[in-house]
Amino acid sequence: MKNLTLTLLLLWVSHNVCFGQKSGSMCLTDDSGAVSKTELQVPIGAYSSSSSCPMTVNVYIHFLRDATASGGYSTSTRTSIMANINAVYNPYNIYFNLVGYRTWIKPQYIDPATPELAFPGIFGQPDKNAQANAINIYVCAPNTQFQGGFANGIPSKELVVSGIRTAQPSGFPLASYDIALSRVVAHEIGHCLGLNHTMTGDNDGLSDTPVDNVFDQNCINPTTCQFYPNSNCDISSNPTSNMTNVMSYTIPPCMSWLSPMQQNLLRQTALTNPLFQNVASLNSITLSPTVNSQPAQSSNYICGSGFLALNPSGSTTSFSWAIDPPYLASNGSITPSGSNCSVSLTGFLRVVGTASGSCSSASYTFYLYPCGYQPYSYYPNPSSDKLTLTFSNAEETSHSLDYVYLVDGDGMKVREFEKSDTEKSLTIKYDTGEADLAFEIDDLEPGTYFLKVKYGEIFFDHQVLVEK
Repeated sequence: MKNLTLTLLLLWVSHNVCFGQKSGSMCLTDDSGAVSKTELQVPIGAYSSSSSCPMTVNVYIHFLRDATASGGYSTSTRTSIMANINAVYNPYNIYFNLVGYRTWIKPQYIDPATPELAFPGIFGQPDKNAQANAINIYVCAPNTQFQGGFANGIPSKELVVSGIRTAQPSGFPLASYDIALSRVVAHEIGHCLGLNHTMTGDNDGLSDTPVDNVFDQNCINPTTCQFYPNSNCDISSNPTSNMTNVMSYTIPPCMSWLSPMQQNLLRQTALTNPLFQNVASLNSITLSPTVNSQPAQSSNYICGSGFLALNPSGSTTSFSWAIDPPYLASNGSITPSGSNCSVSLTGFLRVVGTASGSCSSASYTFYLYPCGYQPYSYYPNPSSDKLTLTFSNAEETSHSLDYVYLVDGDGMKVREFEKSDTEKSLTIKYDTGEADLAFEIDDLEPGTYFLKVKYGEIFFDHQVLVEK
């Protein structure tokens, strides 16, 4: 069993060498299953999400602590972590939003004695508290044996970063890279969102990314980010001279560039993979609708004429307005003007305003009633055997009437009509265009009852007397 375990660990390491020297990599994300460039030459534009549309991705940071709730990174470093991520992705109209953070007591993963190969165990912890609406970043400590980062698969919603790495190309001073506070976090997020490494093996499946042989950061000129063969570098040539791709094994400060296909694949993964539902979204248009300059309500009363406004935020290119359903046009009229609309009405109107942009759209439905509006009469009151409601517009009522309840003094329904109740129906008077709804009440005890009506978005309450 020990020999088998050792073999599996060795296989795991061989598939995950990423950043730093070949023994002890800075990225342990496994992309060994990816197809090669020669197997899959994907044309640019095959992934359809437009880079002109801003995209937002949620992240949540877990700061690990020892048994005394100390050690690890300060929660204040979340600002630097987010700044490094956004420095890489913002130029591509991709924005990362911190939705929360916490401290997590997990001593073994900030202990300098814990071996590197133990760190993937973080993903199996029952109390890891991964947030469903975010990519979860687990931040360990600067002094751990593991000095790098890895994602929990490609794609995934979890990654780990820890430790400090060093590199010293010949002729340059020793440089230290604090992984959690570097662009390695952005590299691992690339893995989470579907991107593979670019290095030898041609294993990212994209035709516009560079191929390089670099597994050792001693091969990178820290000043120019160019490939730099030297006495500390174990390769003498490299197909790619400019080592700036975010998904390469370059040094963290040089991670700054994504190819068009990498951008599109990342967007496609974030916006279409069910794993990222509620995690990523195109920046949407938001509306702050008003009626006569006051915030719109579920029911809005207008005396004669009024003014509607969508008040959109976000990038918009066009607006549309409509009375919906169209038959309500007999109750009034609208005059659109961009994001605003004038309205006049003599009866109930349902007006839909829509703001559209190149990336998204948003609509709002205004429910408008003339002052003093009541769409029905009820009679007789008092009543002894039958209570009737007559609605003035049968067609409007068939769309707008949600329910009619007759309730006793204890709040119990004694008669009811609901739109979904197919056993009760309105009686249409085709000669007048009216509609009747009648309740037999001759079996009710005499007393005071309450008639409750929901019509569109307006509620009516009336007192009804039942006599014998």
